[in-house]
Amino acid sequence: MQDAMGRPCWTLLPFIPADWRWLRGRTDLPWYPSLKLYRQTQPRDWSEAVDRVLRDL
Repeated sequence: MQDAMGRPCWTLLPFIPADWRWLRGRTDLPWYPSLKLYRQTQPRDWSEAVDRVLRDL
């Protein structure tokens, strides 16, 4: 699935998964092929996830 403009989407996820759809241990999802996931590695610490986003930009 892509956004309305047909471009890839990125999502930042908290350390504790809020929903089964996000699967664990993956940066992609089979049902949203253009969506890339960036997860926190520690609760309340976004620094590593944001660093990965910045690196991919």
